[in-house]
Amino acid sequence: MSLVEIYYKAHQAEGKERAHYLVSVVKTWPLDFIYPDEALCLAAGEIKALFPLSFADAFVAATAEQADALLLHKDPEFESLRGRIRLEALPFKARR
Repeated sequence: MSLVEIYYKAHQAEGKERAHYLVSVVKTWPLDFIYPDEALCLAAGEIKALFPLSFADAFVAATAEQADALLLHKDPEFESLRGRIRLEALPFKARR
């Protein structure tokens, strides 16, 4: 989950003040935050061009690829990347 998702979901559910608070809490956790630069944007663009992923998921995948990280996911759309990116599927979310 990204800071964007934490922020907008909290904002929708509990308001702007709570969203800012939750982001500030998450930023205290021992995590590395990766912000998009040109290389990441182009990598996400390539993934979006080649695989049936959403725009946001293309950035998630490109970040995992660049960081040589294991991508834990609940979205069957990421399975199209198996072999290019290390994946581990959690129980899939139900489709709406």
